[in-house]
Amino acid sequence: VALACANKVITILYSLNLGLMLFAQIIIVIAVLGVPGHLDQIVDSVLEMSFEHYGQTDSLGKAITVFWDKLGEDSDRPCCGLHNYTDFKLGESSTLPPSCC
Repeated sequence: VALACANKVITILYSLNLGLMLFAQIIIVIAVLGVPGHLDQIVDSVLEMSFEHYGQTDSLGKAITVFWDKLGEDSDRPCCGLHNYTDFKLGESSTLPPSCC
């Protein structure tokens, strides 16, 4: 940042970049929170898509597997998917989270 202050062009470009990012964030917040119930639909959609990756060995699959396994560990309210175990796409190598058993 100190180097950018020495060069006016870089300082202006940096300021414009920050301004555009702030503007984009404001638009996203308005779009997501401005419509009642819209956020719930987005979250449900993302969570439903995550079931397809549960148990896979790639980095996304591992992260989703850890997410659903940890979510189901709550002893007061065990969780097995959004609705029940049928949310998980059971294929040849698919397994259910421990909370479903």
